[in-house]
Amino acid sequence: MAEQKIEIRYKCLHQSCQIKGCREGVLSMDEALFNQLAASYEDKSHLKTPRGYCRLGFPQTLKVLELRRAGHEDDVQPVENTIEKGGPDPIEILKGEHQIVLKKLDLIEQQVRSRDIDGLWISTAEVEDGIHHHSIEKEEFVLFPLLEKASPYSASEIAIMKEDHRELIALLDSFRNGLKEGDINDSISNSILSNLRNHIAKEDNEFFDSVIKVLDAEGKKILLDGMVKADESHVVIEAGDRFQEAAIENDSDSDDRERFNEALLAAKKASKDDECCH
Repeated sequence: MAEQKIEIRYKCLHQSCQIKGCREGVLSMDEALFNQLAASYEDKSHLKTPRGYCRLGFPQTLKVLELRRAGHEDDVQPVENTIEKGGPDPIEILKGEHQIVLKKLDLIEQQVRSRDIDGLWISTAEVEDGIHHHSIEKEEFVLFPLLEKASPYSASEIAIMKEDHRELIALLDSFRNGLKEGDINDSISNSILSNLRNHIAKEDNEFFDSVIKVLDAEGKKILLDGMVKADESHVVIEAGDRFQEAAIENDSDSDDRERFNEALLAAKKASKDDECCH
């Protein structure tokens, strides 16, 4: 007997996915494969991408919007009405996003060696945007406040993570300022690569272990909901034109850049306020 085919309308939940026709789309697969890809998630409205499907090179989490079985074109099932609510592990999602950044750092390292200034202009902008979205919008605005409520002893660890974020942003800004003038600063690039890799290792191997011990099921659900909202509201900061950026140091005409800078200033102010209160 032939395997039942399923057509799935989906939305990719990964924040870096901006590929037209990939962020949202339709997949067709055997029902057995669908069940296998969804098996790792408690919420069956989520599934992992099939092997080789994601053009970023890593398995991603897809949100299933509708299911349609072959031969039943009129039988469209909104997934939210047919599943028991649950959700994937938000900490594993954050760790997965780290893997994307690590791959991007490998690319930056290659571009520095080959003196690919135009490639560096794009890749460092993507990392800068990733830090804003992952580290500030998800960690500092969602995860850290949850931790502070759950455990007052987490304040010192949070302060270290925030300081790492500020240092990384400053290094990237300084490096990209050099790129505007056609300069690749090897010392700064080495600091970016070393510091960001160390920061990710520190979070994955130490900090997130503390998070798992402190957050209960309800806390993880609140974290996941906040992360999803951050994905939905995030506006990607494009690299822009390097020569135009050099000519116009502060791009006041860019709404996205202005929003990005305002968010960074707010995060820095919040960090200083935290230091005053502890």
